[in-house]
This record gives sequence, structure tokens and C-alpha cells, in this order.
Amino acid sequence: MADEAARAHAAEVARAQEEGRDPPPPPPNPAGDVNAQPKLEHLQSETMTLPMLSSWIETLSIHHPARNDYEIKPQIIALVRQNQFNGLPAEHPLDHIENFEEICSTTRSNGVSADYLKCKLFSFSLGDKASRWLKSLPAHSITTWDEYKAAFINHFYTKQRSISVRNKISTFRQANNESFYEALDRFKEYIRDCPNHGFNEGKPMEHLLSWH
Repeated sequence: MADEAARAHAAEVARAQEEGRDPPPPPPNPAGDVNAQPKLEHLQSETMTLPMLSSWIETLSIHHPARNDYEIKPQIIALVRQNQFNGLPAEHPLDHIENFEEICSTTRSNGVSADYLKCKLFSFSLGDKASRWLKSLPAHSITTWDEYKAAFINHFYTKQRSISVRNKISTFRQANNESFYEALDRFKEYIRDCPNHGFNEGKPMEHLLSWH
């Protein structure tokens, strides 16, 4: 009986993660069952191999909403998962944050803040290296969405990337087979990918027009 209850609890935990809900508390030990604790410990080692368990939740220390009957729609979770960031060099962390926040802006739940929903959903937007990064964060180190976002950008928007994009901006030239508007779009992409480009306001566009 203890094994069955524990397995049912493990399945409910996994189901809660899929639906974006908080995991249920563990079931109490049956009275008089002296073997219950060893069996639960054995089962715990098995559940550690299941994906999306409580390891990433322990990173979060956010205030829960006053109401606990909210539900994140499965369609939103599926949409977030379709736009995952895996931590690959070719991926743009700033674009990922922007796209993620845009998706989150399409849903709301009464009594639940937008920041709370973002914190609950963000793990679904990460895969591969990015998912492992999230699980490596210290327990209870994230308390707000701004902290979550800053930790993500600080890790994946590296100094080397920033230097590389700034160099592309400062040495920008229109390609021989490139129209002015194509060059303009490419230049704007560099500016967008490097908010800390170091130019004074208006200087990037002056630089762009100087060679046209």
C-alpha cells in the first residue's frame, strides 16, 4: 500500500509540473508500517530520474498568489515549449526573453500576477544546456521575474558576445550585393542585439549614414 501511494504521489508531482501547478505534499506514512520509510526513500531515488520534478522549483522563492485555484492553460505551456532556448551559440537570449514575455502577455489569471506566471512558465521555455543551467542555480536564489531575467541574461549574454556585436557596429559597412535597406535592417539587428553598445543616443544612425 505504501508503494502504491508513493507511486501515485510521484505521478501527481509529474502531472503538476506538466500543468504548471505547485506539486502536492507527500502522503503520510501508514501507521504501524515499519517498512514505510525505507520504501519511500527507495522510491524517492527512482523519482529523481523523472523530468521536470522539484529541482528547478527549489530555485524559486516567489510569493504564491492569494488564491490557489488558478490554472495555467496547457495551450500556453505548449506554446512556450515550441519556442525553447537551448543555450546554443547561434541563439539570441535577448530575443528569447522578448518572445517569452510576448507569449505571457496573451494570458492572465484572476488574482495571479503577471510576474508570478512568468516565473512559473519560464522553465518550460528552456531546453538542453539552458535547462541544466536553471537546475544548477542555488536553492531559493530567485524571488522575482526581474531577478530571473537578469540571471538568464547575465549567463547567456556573454562578454565575448557583447564585444563581438559592438565591433560589428563600429566597423559596419554595406556589403557589395546588399541594398541600403537590407544593410539598414542588418545594422538595426546589431543594435538590438547589443543594448550596451556604448554609443550615445543617435550616434549609431549617424554612423550608419556616414558611409552611405
